[in-house]
Amino acid sequence: EYGKWTVWFYSFWVLLFTAIYVYHGVHDHLTLPRQRIRRITPSWRDKLVAFLRFCTYRRPNNRFTRAIGLHQISYGILALLALPTVFFAIIPWSQQRYLRARFRFGSPPLSVRCAMMISALTPLTVALAGKVNIITWMTGVGYEKLNVYHRYVSYVIFCLATIHTVPHLIAPVQDGGWSMLNALYMNQNRELSGTPLYFATFSLAFFSIPWIRRRFYEAFKYVHIFLAISYIGLLWWHIWGEYMSVNYLYGTLSILFISNAIRLVHRHRNLRSFSNINGFPTTLTHLPGNMTRITIPVPRTIKWKAGQHAFIRIPSISWLGNHPFSIANIPLSEVNRGSNEVVFLVRRQKGFTKKL
Repeated sequence: EYGKWTVWFYSFWVLLFTAIYVYHGVHDHLTLPRQRIRRITPSWRDKLVAFLRFCTYRRPNNRFTRAIGLHQISYGILALLALPTVFFAIIPWSQQRYLRARFRFGSPPLSVRCAMMISALTPLTVALAGKVNIITWMTGVGYEKLNVYHRYVSYVIFCLATIHTVPHLIAPVQDGGWSMLNALYMNQNRELSGTPLYFATFSLAFFSIPWIRRRFYEAFKYVHIFLAISYIGLLWWHIWGEYMSVNYLYGTLSILFISNAIRLVHRHRNLRSFSNINGFPTTLTHLPGNMTRITIPVPRTIKWKAGQHAFIRIPSISWLGNHPFSIANIPLSEVNRGSNEVVFLVRRQKGFTKKL
């Protein structure tokens, strides 16, 4: 039941924001252009919306929040995350007993509850991770804004994994001493598969700490992908045959497949042929102030909006690296003639931009 409660909880929030997204889409479509002209005197609704945005869009920017990486998260998101924090902090402990009288009677109840919740959260954290994902399609929230929720869910999984692991180490030692714990490993029980799984979970959380991720971002990307794949494989090994747990992994793999298929189609949606499947010729221009101008001629079928970003891959620098940059111009209008170019202005930092 704990896994089902977890799925119901986050499904409610996803469906709620989906309904809000659909409502705004329908409302904007049905509203006539002349009705969209704003009045000089704001209405009470405008004032209420402005006040809510004033309260929720601000960010806690101080020394402490900068140290722990919260200065980039608004008060609104923090308030929203407070609700699941209370949920996940209460649910595993809501029912006693936490340990059995004897470990031989079965796994500690507290560990089982956390295990089911971890299995139920795994599809969600994978769905939130992709650049093109199902949740963005449902809610209209961009992947760059969903990243904070992906990290939050991952940290929740790590905390639940720790609570799940500790009773599995304490209970056999209390019941039969260290020799019993050693026998569990020798007999290749779930403790054997759980140890590398917890190490992978811990490593994912540790290397995702903001200052570590920023300092070693180039290495972080590859390590993170490797550990994520290892986590799914080890989790499959660890929970195979455990009630409904494997069904959550089937859901995880389905989300991975669908997200990558959508991403492949989305990436090449503007190409009328495969002539540019290998990319586009690019011109790099050195500018003062450690700046580089990247100019890429693209087909006129490719359109973008002001403030939009795109991912750049330069094989001569990195075959696998995709790096996001904001586009510094707008596309040509239909009446203008000439070559359509995408322009990026990149400041030299470290890693990819330094090589560029």
